[in-house]
Amino acid sequence: MARKTDNFPLVLAGAGLALWLLLHTVWSILFEDWLKHQLEHVAGHTVAEVIERFGHLGFPALAAMAIVWFVFVYAKASAKAELAETTTPPPVESLDRKTTILDPSWIRDALLLDAIWRAHLGQWKARETYPHDDWSAKTPFYKAANDIRQMAFEGKLPIWARRPSSNLFEVVPSGFWLNHDIEAGYCIIPEVTDSWVKITFPLEVGDVPHARTPKWTDFMTSKLAVEALWPSQSS
Repeated sequence: MARKTDNFPLVLAGAGLALWLLLHTVWSILFEDWLKHQLEHVAGHTVAEVIERFGHLGFPALAAMAIVWFVFVYAKASAKAELAETTTPPPVESLDRKTTILDPSWIRDALLLDAIWRAHLGQWKARETYPHDDWSAKTPFYKAANDIRQMAFEGKLPIWARRPSSNLFEVVPSGFWLNHDIEAGYCIIPEVTDSWVKITFPLEVGDVPHARTPKWTDFMTSKLAVEALWPSQSS
């Protein structure tokens, strides 16, 4: 919430006094003698003296008040507009609202880990062991894991998971994959039985890059959706 300073009236008074002194000096130097001389020819010495004395004090005061009032109104309007911009949230789509549109035929019947191997090898329950330093042999598996993530992000592949301390599976919002990825180097180990989904970069307080996500566990997907996206080579 915006806070007003307690010294604001003093600031205005000080600014008004400084302007009055400045305008008083300008009046005395540039206009006082000239105006008095001009009025003496028209209204006489006495009237010219009165007008000159009024202008000596009144003109700087009125001009200073007018300037301070204008600056105050402008600053107030500007602050009000700025406050309205900061308090109104931008129309940015929330990641939690970006969800997958589920096909009625999709059911939760496959582990995400099995889906990666299925996209990689073309058949379910298949595994391969690759030499640790044979990157050319392992590259297709990494590509399959990346493709799985991409399809999940686009909402084309449904992903279910459970929140910590929950027995209920929920559809993971597709926007979740914007800053989460599958740790392919872990999932490629044949003995592994779960999927490591890591944070790629922090978007919320508490996110730790490269750490396993604390938001979801036990990732699963649909065999039918996987087979539609990665048809078997034999079919």
